[in-house]
Amino acid sequence: MESEDQRLINKHLALRHLLEAKSAHLKWRAYALGLVEGVDCPPGCAPLSSFECEFGLWYYGDGERILGDMIFFKSLEAPHEILHSLYKKIYMLAQSGEIDEARKHIPSLHEMSAILIDALGYLEDEIKSLPPA
Repeated sequence: MESEDQRLINKHLALRHLLEAKSAHLKWRAYALGLVEGVDCPPGCAPLSSFECEFGLWYYGDGERILGDMIFFKSLEAPHEILHSLYKKIYMLAQSGEIDEARKHIPSLHEMSAILIDALGYLEDEIKSLPPA
């Protein structure tokens, strides 16, 4: 049986993992936007697949295992999927030399990223409001 201290540590760890996932998303977004502008980044820095980015690896792995039953956790999937769909469109346009057309979709990418960040904030609040188990 867990002691109260262990439960508080688990809550603390959940919050730390959430912060790392948020940071991973922000890093991915910076690389994704940089690629459109011709900035070099390490191989695999901005995967097209929502399952391959660091955030997706967390979401479909530890995040789902630890937080999968929480209301706001489930709200992360749709904006994350839409974000990658938008990025794939932007990436394909940029790769085919249609940079100006690709840039037209950047505001939508920012908007969807903001929705994801807001949802992460709601999840953080939900975790913080949990009573010790």
